[in-house]
Amino acid sequence: MESEQIHTWLKIMQLPFTYDEETLTYRTEYSIEGRNVPISIVPYKPDWIKILVPIIDYEKIPDDKKVETLKELLFYNFSLEDVTYSMNKDGI
Repeated sequence: MESEQIHTWLKIMQLPFTYDEETLTYRTEYSIEGRNVPISIVPYKPDWIKILVPIIDYEKIPDDKKVETLKELLFYNFSLEDVTYSMNKDGI
């Protein structure tokens, strides 16, 4: 996926964004249920992009809900096409 195409889509969607030339990453925010969520968009392979959206901080999941939450994420990771739930080294 060409970086210029991502640029065009963000403009069409009227989303303000920044672009990091070193990492080829576009950054924007999107309001979801009244909360601004940071989004990173990176060209990945020809005709592919990676969209990175932090949805939950592991440390903020109540201890009694961690196993249930992780099971749900694993289920949806398997069930949803082209969606991958992951965690970085910081637990995000």
